[in-house]
Amino acid sequence: MKNLLPDFFQTLLKGKDLKSSIFKGSLGSFFIQFGNAILGFLLGVVLARLLGAESYGNYVYVYALISTLAMPTQLGLPNLLVRFVAQYQANEEWGKLKGLIKWSNWAVFVLSITMIGGTYFVLRVLSLTTERLSTLHWGLLLLPIIALGALRGAALRGLRYVVLGKLPDKILRQAFLVIMVLGYFYFFNRSIYADNAMMLHVISALVVFLIGTFWLWQKLPSKVFSSDTEYLSRKWISIAIPFLLTGGMFVLNNKVDILMLGWFKSSENVGVYEITVKASSLVAFSLLAMNAVLAPYFSKFYTEGKNKVLKKIATWGVFISLGVSVPVAIFLSSFGYEILSFFFGAEFATGHVTLILLCIGQLINVGAGSIGLLLNMTGYEKLVLKGVAISTVLNIILNLFLIPNHGMEGAALATIVTFFIWNFILVYWGIKYLNVNTSIFSLKILFD
Repeated sequence: MKNLLPDFFQTLLKGKDLKSSIFKGSLGSFFIQFGNAILGFLLGVVLARLLGAESYGNYVYVYALISTLAMPTQLGLPNLLVRFVAQYQANEEWGKLKGLIKWSNWAVFVLSITMIGGTYFVLRVLSLTTERLSTLHWGLLLLPIIALGALRGAALRGLRYVVLGKLPDKILRQAFLVIMVLGYFYFFNRSIYADNAMMLHVISALVVFLIGTFWLWQKLPSKVFSSDTEYLSRKWISIAIPFLLTGGMFVLNNKVDILMLGWFKSSENVGVYEITVKASSLVAFSLLAMNAVLAPYFSKFYTEGKNKVLKKIATWGVFISLGVSVPVAIFLSSFGYEILSFFFGAEFATGHVTLILLCIGQLINVGAGSIGLLLNMTGYEKLVLKGVAISTVLNIILNLFLIPNHGMEGAALATIVTFFIWNFILVYWGIKYLNVNTSIFSLKILFD
């Protein structure tokens, strides 16, 4: 019995079957996602300590706004690239692969510049003069970097270089930013504010983007460069639009609590709430890591009509994800007050109840498995759009009612309800249209 678990993992590592391939692929993705969660936590500690709750709240508010603005500039193309890069590579359609990469990058670049110009014009008309405004000026420069970086990462993941696809944005950008913020503070012996932090974020993002672009250039099959470019713009844009709407609503769903807290409450509330969001994200990192691994497999086996294999890998995904998430949620919920106080300072410890609520919401999300990804990768992206639209509207309504009277706890309660409704709807549709249950209730499949 003592050697049962080690032998099990050893078999998976040495095996060459599908289960072993997914397990080995997930290891790298898990390390990336875990590193991202830890670095995000560390970055939060550094910024919260150096900026204080109010200035950190301004930084968080602006970054939430930039993240929301970045989604329309991506046109829903990252998900499209994962799906079609994998397909074109499998079918050796190198001209289409080349055309998709070129077309998507130019489209996103033009839209990014347009978005920057439009937003800057609005800011000039409003004539605002606050720390939040100066931070936003720097933040606008992140728009094209974030959008183009998302395309680069998606292309690498479509080529099944999952780790390289996620490493720049998930690890390197945050690591560089932590180093630059600490260096700015200690070596220049200057106080740091939200606009300074955003300026350093832009610099680190640009450096990391160039590194990731070089990796993509190296990993693209040589036949891509020698092939004639083929463009299927109408097909790509028609499929990308549901991804765009889904992604936009998904980002809005994730950021609306921050944006509405910043509107109804103080910057301090925004700063404390963001810290609890970062801490609770440690619960869901395993699901995000698993999604990066499963995306091309979902597309591949659905195309090949292997429904039974789809069920198996979806079930393995939720099994592994929950095995990691549950202990993390228990730990954070039990010692939330001490963790927030020790790492971030006494003013952030007021978020310990919010942290418990958000951990519950994240467990609901993980327990539903990779259902949104499955539907997106199998041609049912419009169902995902409907589900996220319903949950986004619900989330906004709940936040409108709960935040004014209950602040951070109200935002967290809205998140729990939204996660439950969103996942319940999508799991139901997954069973109805694909006969695949991705949730925790599918675990009996492992023993069939």
